[in-house]
Amino acid sequence: NLRFALAVEPQNADLIDYARQVDGKRTEGEPTIPSVMSLEQAINPFLRSRLPSVYERVWAHAGISHASDAETFRLLREWKNNFR
Repeated sequence: NLRFALAVEPQNADLIDYARQVDGKRTEGEPTIPSVMSLEQAINPFLRSRLPSVYERVWAHAGISHASDAETFRLLREWKNNFR
């Protein structure tokens, strides 16, 4: 999930910082869940789909220049479903 989030928002400082924390915790064998809503709102692209930093990347990935909020969310979900 973090790899996908970073593909959507590679410049999100909160996300970059959290990904580093998770890497450290995994190295130490520590759990990385549960999360808190404030963190999810800062890093989860599905909760951020109405922000320009997210929808512009979604549209670029889909090869379009505009979409409704609902279509943008659908495209984001499709991207995640096919993300490798």
